[in-house]
This record gives sequence, structure tokens and C-alpha cells, in this order.
Amino acid sequence: MNIPAIAKSAVATAFRVADSILKDCVYHRFVAGTYDPALGANSADSTSTTSIRPIFGVYNQRLIDNQRIRSGDKRIIIKGDELSVNPKPDDYIIDAAGVRWDVIEVDFDVTQCVWIVQGRANQP
Repeated sequence: MNIPAIAKSAVATAFRVADSILKDCVYHRFVAGTYDPALGANSADSTSTTSIRPIFGVYNQRLIDNQRIRSGDKRIIIKGDELSVNPKPDDYIIDAAGVRWDVIEVDFDVTQCVWIVQGRANQP
């Protein structure tokens, strides 16, 4: 029995069924500038982007402690094969409404098919 293949198929099916609630988003990866000894300076910081279609979910009320998980945080589920990088804090997601969701914490599910990202709306 090939558990990873079964899990990947189940995730693909779940995302197809959930198509009407998927949100078009752009994942932004912060890339720090590097030191160039020839120039004696750092190159500019930059951002790489990837289009994603995640599922936005809410946290169970009893998990919200307003420290680690705050009211308004979202559980953002991203198919593993949509990202070529491992999500990490300092990255962020821009949703279709233009809201910026900072990546607070990241888990890769045990099947290694989806990223589970804790997103927090960045209020200007």
C-alpha cells in the first residue's frame, strides 16, 4: 500500500471539491540581500512570488489565547506541490482582496501533501 500516493490523491480530490472556496493569492518569499566583497556592500533585499490557491480556515475558539494564536488569525492550507520553497516566518501572502497575511508559524502535514500556515492580517 502506497500511503503517500493515496494521501496525495486525497488532497488533490479535496482541493477539487473545495474549488469554490479556494482563494487566488500570491505567496511572497523575502530574500535578504547578500554581501558582495567586490562591491563592499550588500545587494538589495528582494521578494520572490508564487501564485497559490489555498483554503482559508478559522481556528477553534478554544485555541485562541491572544498570544500565540490571536483572534482573526487564519489557518491557511496550501497544497505542497504549489510551492517550490518551504514557507517560513518573514514570508507573507496577499489575498485577492489585497489583504496581507504574515506567516507566523508553519507545519507540513504528516503526509507531506499540504502546508498548514498560521496567517495574521498585517494591519497598517
